[in-house]
Formats: sequence, structure tokens, C-alpha cells
Amino acid sequence: MVVLAIALHHFPEGLAVGVGVESTHDASIALGVALQNLPEGLMVALALRQLGHSLGVSLALAAVSGWLEPLGGLLGVTLVGLGATVAPVGMAVAAGAMLFVVLHELLPQLSLKTSSSSIGLVAGLTMMGLVEPLL
Repeated sequence: MVVLAIALHHFPEGLAVGVGVESTHDASIALGVALQNLPEGLMVALALRQLGHSLGVSLALAAVSGWLEPLGGLLGVTLVGLGATVAPVGMAVAAGAMLFVVLHELLPQLSLKTSSSSIGLVAGLTMMGLVEPLL
């Protein structure tokens, strides 16, 4: 379920990145999302490994789950030519998808009773807080 949720949120996220990069001509949006996608792909692969899949299958499915993002990005770049009204819609769809995945799928399953999950949550929030001023 988590793998499917991650894969499905990649399309609107790619749409938002494509619209943002094309409309601002600033690739830092893509850099920020790429940095966020690396641990996300690792999480997909690790979840599949815990379910008993082989290393190759886990890595392949993690990679495949990310392929919807470039497709969304291409659509986003294409839609920029239609007008500035598309950008807020694309960003809103991506934000909604991200919020849904985190609040509905990941947060309820996170056990903050273990130190590793607490450290991971704090490290992730800290990293995004540090990266944001650079973008």
C-alpha cells in the first residue's frame, strides 16, 4: 500500500516540478524534490525487502515507482504554455498528494516509541529546514 501511495503521488509531484521549473526557469525546485526523493526511494526498497522480496526486485520496484514523476514533469512543462492559471492547480494537486501520503499512510504507521524512528523524523525535518533557505 505504501509503495502504491508513493508511486501515485509522484505524478502530481512531477507535474508541480515541471510547471515550477518551466515558469520560473529555476532548477532549484527540481533539486529540492530530487533530494527528497532519494530517501523516499530507499524507503520503498527497504519496505519491500522487509516483506521478503529480493534485493533486485526491491530496487527495481523502487525505481519503477518513481517513473510517474518524469511523466508528470513533462506534462507540467507542456502545460505552462497554456497560461499561468495552471501553476497553482499543479502545485495544489502535488501538495494534496503529499499531505495525503504522509497523513494517511505513513504517519499512523510511524512508531515514535523507538529511537530510530524518532531520530529519522527529526533528521528529516531538520534537513528540509536547512535545505529550504538554499532554494
